[in-house]
Amino acid sequence: MNADINKQAKELLELCDKLQQDYGIYQGYELTLADCAKLEWQFYLLHLGCDGKKLNLMECHFLRDVMEITQSKESLEQMYEDRQLGSVPFATKIPRSVQEFVRVDLKNKQAGKTTTFGQLLVNFYKVMGQSFIACNSNISKRELTDHTEYTNRLQAYLDKQNVNSNLEPMPATEDAPTQKAPDYHAVEQIMTEINELVGLEAVKEEISSLVNLVKIQNIRKERDLPVTALSLHMVFSGNPGTGKTTIARKLSQIYYNLGLLSKGHLVEVERSALVGGYVGQTAIKTKEVVTSALGGILFIDEAYTLTAGKGQNDFGQEAVDTLLKLMEDNRDQLVVIVAGYTELMEEFLNSNPGLKSRFNKFIFFADYTAEQLVEIFEGQCKKNQFTLTEEAKQLVLDYFTERCDAHEENFANARESRNIFERAITAQANRLAGFEEVTDEQLLSIEQEDITAALG
Repeated sequence: MNADINKQAKELLELCDKLQQDYGIYQGYELTLADCAKLEWQFYLLHLGCDGKKLNLMECHFLRDVMEITQSKESLEQMYEDRQLGSVPFATKIPRSVQEFVRVDLKNKQAGKTTTFGQLLVNFYKVMGQSFIACNSNISKRELTDHTEYTNRLQAYLDKQNVNSNLEPMPATEDAPTQKAPDYHAVEQIMTEINELVGLEAVKEEISSLVNLVKIQNIRKERDLPVTALSLHMVFSGNPGTGKTTIARKLSQIYYNLGLLSKGHLVEVERSALVGGYVGQTAIKTKEVVTSALGGILFIDEAYTLTAGKGQNDFGQEAVDTLLKLMEDNRDQLVVIVAGYTELMEEFLNSNPGLKSRFNKFIFFADYTAEQLVEIFEGQCKKNQFTLTEEAKQLVLDYFTERCDAHEENFANARESRNIFERAITAQANRLAGFEEVTDEQLLSIEQEDITAALG
């Protein structure tokens, strides 16, 4: 989840630079608009997290990972104190970056164009705050209340400025966002990218069949022939590291370019983003997550954890019930993919008749073979311009052969291949650091001892 928030943050910072350049906003300040936005995000998360003026360890990790900052826990707490981030004036002030984004929306509105840059930034505040709160094992009711009040205040500001809002889940009507016309050339490009992935042959065949079905349905529509309603919700089953998230991202782009979704983005969540700790909270959290996914795909990893808890204070089933209703209310604007271990996903679907009826398309992600994992490893090397000696390659193959034959539950498939690559280049760096002179060939070569060190 942090990786997804980090990606959204980077995209918004790039948008800040583009808006500042193209529209001439936020001029004459020492900071750029991107720097201002990033600082305001830090301030907001500190406002949420500094309960008793102290951050906990998980909140510090979140700030460092998502905001890509290096400040110590103590310096962050000092920033909270110096900037008076716990005060009422801070909580009631609209961030300058939001104001600037809205200025662009209003400029465009006067020119007869509709943009939703302000809404995009407010949506990020909502998702960022939810993820920050969820990073704790014990969710704070104060943080949830503060976050709801703050983001409601930002939304009210947008509404008052009369800029376009896409926040509320809405049934399909003539006012709903319009889907783009099919772009089959773009679809073919994405399918080429999928077909270049290592393995996943059965998955590629399923997606190719789906694309062909939609194409034919579109032709039938053009000729005023009857079409069958398509259910786009899916179940991805398989072990970790088998490409489920990667394919979900590609599928969101395919659905967008086939004209099935208006935005084509992917919102990736786990149980903690949907399930609350007290009565009433779960429905709110689930609705906010679904809202952020409208026009795209909501990808729920380890979805079986929603129905695994049987205790009196477990609200996972409430999340499922809320999700099913919102799927129906927004059936033309939302695709949901649930993912997890094969057997556990079967139990999940059998736990509720509504789940079985809505998720009727299953794609199984098989484990990679040892040879495919070596191919993935070599792909990482090639991408980063490294060469792998034959001795090193044999070590990698022997390792993956042993792991694949063992069929261990904690084996991470392609994820493990990427992790070993990262450890190997670290081992190579440690080895070369002792050399007085290093050649280009040495810099680009991963050798047997690097793999030995990477494998521990």
